Amino acid sequence: MPSGLAVLRADGPILTKYMRTFGAKLGLAFHFEALGAFVPEKGGVQPMYFTNVNAARGELPMQIINLLPPAQTLRQGRKDVRDQFSYSFLAHGGTAPQRILCCFPPVLRGCRRDGA
Repeated sequence: MPSGLAVLRADGPILTKYMRTFGAKLGLAFHFEALGAFVPEKGGVQPMYFTNVNAARGELPMQIINLLPPAQTLRQGRKDVRDQFSYSFLAHGGTAPQRILCCFPPVLRGCRRDGA
């Protein structure tokens, strides 16, 4: 761990509940963004989250991340939030599982593949 940084425990029951809820909402939103349709009634979202400690330990699911296209960010006119948030998704269409990745710094630097 680089000097000046500290580890914050991020696996307690309250935080895990909120992260899974937030992740599910992001998954539902990106499914609609990618396919222009809601998740089917018999479908679902399985959120997972990883911290910068996971990235430092090499615990990111790189076999999934490497399948995704380069990351994008949110833009409004000339402004963007590249330094705060990026996302990538691979939409297959139909009923096949979709893969979506959202990154918030500092994990961002561990999973972006667009050189930033």
